[in-house]
Amino acid sequence: TEVGKITTDKTGVAKWSDLKIGVQYRITEVKAPAGYTLLTEPLFTGTLDNNDRDITITACNSAGFALPFTGGTGFTTYFLFAALMLCMGVYFCKKSYITKENI
Repeated sequence: TEVGKITTDKTGVAKWSDLKIGVQYRITEVKAPAGYTLLTEPLFTGTLDNNDRDITITACNSAGFALPFTGGTGFTTYFLFAALMLCMGVYFCKKSYITKENI
């Protein structure tokens, strides 16, 4: 059964109180910080005993995969340049054909 949800403070610390000794607990991350991947395994699984009431858990989130900016402009520029060259080729061919007929 779920005991409760808790959110870390600005420093990343979360504190629980009123946890029972000898009860099995599992702490799982359900939301990762922005830009980081969610942990797949629980942060803690175990019981609390009288000798070890304070437990420190450190979550090591990995930064998410960011695609690098390559600076590519895509194919639009090349397409427009090719269309312009094709139009110029058609224009000069027609102009040459018309000039030959008039001579």
